[in-house]
Amino acid sequence: MDLSSSYRARVRKHFPNAKIVADRFHVIRVIQQHFMDLVRQIAPEVKNHRGYSAALRTHPDKLFPKQKATLERLFADHPALEPIDQQMQHTNQLMRTRNIAARKARKLIPQLLELIDTLKESGFAPIVTLAKTLANWDEAIV
Repeated sequence: MDLSSSYRARVRKHFPNAKIVADRFHVIRVIQQHFMDLVRQIAPEVKNHRGYSAALRTHPDKLFPKQKATLERLFADHPALEPIDQQMQHTNQLMRTRNIAARKARKLIPQLLELIDTLKESGFAPIVTLAKTLANWDEAIV
């Protein structure tokens, strides 16, 4: 399911034995939304520049040369955005992990918990909110 608390509450009420699993697409979407909120706080022009937004949301391996150049310009104008983008990509990469055995998946749990702690300590309101959301949904995400 998506990360809707009201939906989760209804599922728990009507299906108390159901195992709630967070949908990977929606988790990544929430991550990108919060990181993009932070990016827009630092560089408001990103909101009105579709090229910046598209390049930031694209997986680094799938960037076209023009998008790479767009990101390079953005990072040159706003150097603080590059580590933010790297953290977003790292976070998304952890969420994209799939098709692994349970034993390997269990080894990723500490990474997720450490990531949540790191995000909580960032001091940036959108990222702290994201950390709280991920912590609230950690079992469903795992």
